[in-house]
Formats: sequence, structure tokens, C-alpha cells
Amino acid sequence: MKQVLFIILSLSVLLLAQNASQSPGRVEHQMRITDEMIEELSGNIGDQSPEQARQLFEQARSIQEQAWGEFRNGNMPVAKQLTEQARGLVQKAKSASIRKPGKDEKQVMRILEQNNELSEQIGAEISTSSNNDLQNMYSNALELNKDAERMMNKGDFATAYKIAKQAQSIMKKAKKQLSENSNGDKIAQALDKTDEIIGLVADEANGSGAEQVIGIIGISRQFQKQAREAFERGDFRQAAKLTFQAREKAQQAKNLAGSELSSESVSKQIERTRDALDDAASSENSDDNALLIASARAMLDKAQSALDDSNIGSAAKLTNSAKKLAAKILAASNDKPSSASVKKALSMTDKLISQTEPASDNGKQLYEQASNLQRQAQDAFNSGNYSESLKKTRVARELLNKAQNIK
Repeated sequence: MKQVLFIILSLSVLLLAQNASQSPGRVEHQMRITDEMIEELSGNIGDQSPEQARQLFEQARSIQEQAWGEFRNGNMPVAKQLTEQARGLVQKAKSASIRKPGKDEKQVMRILEQNNELSEQIGAEISTSSNNDLQNMYSNALELNKDAERMMNKGDFATAYKIAKQAQSIMKKAKKQLSENSNGDKIAQALDKTDEIIGLVADEANGSGAEQVIGIIGISRQFQKQAREAFERGDFRQAAKLTFQAREKAQQAKNLAGSELSSESVSKQIERTRDALDDAASSENSDDNALLIASARAMLDKAQSALDDSNIGSAAKLTNSAKKLAAKILAASNDKPSSASVKKALSMTDKLISQTEPASDNGKQLYEQASNLQRQAQDAFNSGNYSESLKKTRVARELLNKAQNIK
């Protein structure tokens, strides 16, 4: 009898304890705790969180809403059970959000980090570039990188790795193209330098009177023309290759011209340079130009002395230096030439036309071009356009000099 009473008393205590734990106040307290846990974790769960963590968190929120629904309906046992289930899911979501990445995920993350570094290196320069193709390439790479991140967050590391590598390949290609574009300035400088070299060699070669030298200079200029065309279409590598081939040919012409110099050819260059200086002196010149003219004439005197001593190479070098000064002076005097100076220049060209008797067909063609230019120069003079007249008669004189040199 005592044993039966003890069992009945124990069951009563258990029932009272269970009813107390499922009282509205106790159940509401437990649910508030779950709400706080959900609220705390919500700040750490976002688009960048692992897919598993986001799914667990959403399940926890959904179940917690069901728990509140049962609570409002007065179903305390079910509400208590649901909020405990939601709390467990919150704990799992928290663990999933801070888990360490696996080997495959680490590989994807490493590629994505490299892509972000590449983007920082080239992004600003590409954004300010006028190259639409390069900008489209870069934008495509950024989109692919975002796709890779999304696939990684979903746990599809194989696809994420593949897409991230594609993005990296495009970024590297864009970086290379950007580098080549920046090298364009250097290639442009190289092209200008080659033009200068060819011009200097052509001046020196004119003194040799050798048709073979002039032919090699023509080949050099053809290479340089092709280099310019390659540069214009953006093929910088080909432009660099061609312009250096042009330089090689120019050097070949220079070496050959040195061996072809004669006393007679240098003497003619000295005479023509003196004529050019006389032409420049006839124009209105500044004090600086007057000094340059005097300096150039002194060089020609030294050149003549060297030639008289049979030092042909030194004479040719001095003559070319004087020619450069003469060209500089003539360029400066082109701005506002006087009627008298232009008339004198025309007279000098007319005299040269009457004295020139080209021996080769190429020389005859140059002679005809010079004659036509001289007629145009005379027309410009008659119209009062002295600058244009002076320009054309000087070009005509250069053509006559070349026509006389070609044998």
C-alpha cells in the first residue's frame, strides 16, 4: 500500500514539473531566447556566407515563426518543441558559417584573390582608356569573377574554379595588351628617331653621288613606311621590328657612302651649302640666325681646307654639319620672308635648273618635278604668297641636287 502511494506521488510531481515547464510564461521565455539567437546570427549571415549556413538559418527562422503561431493558439507543448528545434538549427547555421574551407575551396579562393589583385593593377588605367575592346574584355572578366564567387558560395567548387581561371586568363590578356599600349609611346619615339637617322644618312649619302647608296636609303624608307603602318594599326611588335630594319639599312647606306665619297662630290656639296647659306642670309634674320650663318660658313671654310689636304671624310663631315645649320636657319626664315629674299632664291633655283643635266632616267624625273615646282613657286611669288613661293623653290632645289647626284 505504501509502495502504491509512493508511485502515485512521484507521478504527480512529474506532471506538475512538466506542466510548469510548458506554462505560457516559461515557453515564451524560451522563445525569446531563440529570437535573440536568430537576431544575433542574422548580422553574420549574408550573400557571402556558405550556402549551407544560409539554408540552415532560413529553416530556423521559418520554424521559429511556426512556434510563435502555435504559442498564440495556446498549444504550448508544440510551441516549446518547435522553438527548441529552431534553436538547434541556429547553432548549426552558426557552425557552418565559420567552418574552415576545404582544399578545393582554398584553390578557388586563391584564384579569386589573384584576380582581385590583377583588377587593382589594371582597373583604373583600363577605365580611363579609349580602347573599347579592352574595356569590354575587362568587364567580361569581372562578371566571370562574380559568377565564380557565386558558385563557390553554393559549394560547387569545380565549376567555380573553372570560371575563375577563365576570368584570370582574360585579365592577364588585358594586362598584356595594356602593357603593349603603354609601350606604344616608346615605339613612337623609336620611329621618330629612325626618321631622324634616315634623314641624316640621306644628307651624308647625297655627297657620295652613288646610285647604289640612294637605292639602299630607298629600301630603308620603305621599311620605315611599313613600320609606321604597323604602328597605326596597333601592331607595335611589328612596328619595332620594321623600324630597326630601316635603321640597319640606313647604317648600311652610311657605310657605303663613306667608301664612295669623292673629292668632286664633296666639293659640290660645299658649293651648294654655300648657296643655301647665301639664300638664308638674304632674308631678314635675327642676331641668333646671323651667328648661325657665320658659324656654318666657318665650317664650310674648314671643310674646304680639309678637302684641299685630301681629307675627304673630314671635309664631308664638316659639310654635313654646315648643311644642318643651313636647314635650321632656312626653316626659321620661312615665317616672314621678304620679296627680295624670295626673288633671289628663285633666281638661284633658275640658275641651278639651267646648269643641271641629269644622266639617268630617275634623275630626269626628279629634274621634271623640280621644274614644275619652280613654276609653281614663281606663280606663288607673283600672287604675293612669298612663304609658299620660298618653300616650293627650296624643295625644287633639293630635287635638282638629287637629280644631279644620281648616275
